[in-house]
Amino acid sequence: MFYEHLDQSLLFVFFVITAIFYLVNRVYQDKKEKEYHNDDRWRMSKLKAKSVSIDYVNLVMVGLGLLFIGLPITFGISLQISVERLAAVTFNLLMLRSMIEYFALRYFDKRM
Repeated sequence: MFYEHLDQSLLFVFFVITAIFYLVNRVYQDKKEKEYHNDDRWRMSKLKAKSVSIDYVNLVMVGLGLLFIGLPITFGISLQISVERLAAVTFNLLMLRSMIEYFALRYFDKRM
């Protein structure tokens, strides 16, 4: 069906965007490490940004756990999703970590 192809296309576009942000994040970190000579302020900014991204991953895992374990137990709702689709969505959500870390790095770099 058209819907399935659209869904796959959206997942692929989302994957490409997150992969680009992964590379942008790596380039930005390397550039700033050379610029700041890896001083204490930069290391603290990286640490805080990493903390924000880890909090995001924890939030995603708790959310997925509540969705796929909590709903069926609490309300008796049966969610049917293929393992392949679940893996693709979870992978894309976890890849967002690079995007969040990039924006957190930029934020803490300006604030500190």
